[in-house]
Amino acid sequence: MPEPASTFGAGIDSIYYIILWITGAIFVLVETALIVFIIRYRHREGRVAVHTHGSKKAEIVWTVIPFLLVLFIVYASNDIWLEVKRADQDGAAPADALPLRSSTPPTTSSSETSFTSLSEERFGLISDPKTSFTRFSCRTFG
Repeated sequence: MPEPASTFGAGIDSIYYIILWITGAIFVLVETALIVFIIRYRHREGRVAVHTHGSKKAEIVWTVIPFLLVLFIVYASNDIWLEVKRADQDGAAPADALPLRSSTPPTTSSSETSFTSLSEERFGLISDPKTSFTRFSCRTFG
């Protein structure tokens, strides 16, 4: 990954990597289970299907595990988010106050200016009236 652009960058990157490893492990486990069940329960002549109503134990397990994972992520990321919030309250410039640099000046007249166009400038959204698509532009701070 590129060098962190802020003092919080390393902490936020570590949270990103924790979530990446968790989701990667879950992906591998789910895909492995999928392949095992596809092979184990493939169609065979003469086998009769068995109907089951469900399993409360399985439903509790697959509800509790994600809940615990979310709690872990909250616990692991709480310190960095508190640090970011504390710095914001200590007088750091909020993201809204930083200018958006553009290679072309705004072309809307004052009569056409609305909340939408202000938020588009503010958040780096660029609307193309020819295609009716909206794309994001990179904000540069300096």
